[in-house]
Amino acid sequence: MTWKNHNNIIVGFLTGLLLYGVTYVLLLFLWQFPLVSYNLTDARIPFLLSLIPNLILMRFWLMNKDKQASGKGVLLLTFLTMLAVFLFV
Repeated sequence: MTWKNHNNIIVGFLTGLLLYGVTYVLLLFLWQFPLVSYNLTDARIPFLLSLIPNLILMRFWLMNKDKQASGKGVLLLTFLTMLAVFLFV
């Protein structure tokens, strides 16, 4: 079985987690610059901005590639992350 045939929730969840982590690290790097850190005063902003690529990936998988289960995995990760950010941060 090749990678392109994997269409399940776990693959979508792990791919979304990887994309979320890479985007979060990039935003933390950008937050070190004074111009960016001046505008980002709330601690929740990098967490929530990191979810934007996941939403694009979810739409791409659900609409264009017809990977329903993988898109649902990304949706699950996005929902749980937003819920955790609002409850715990």
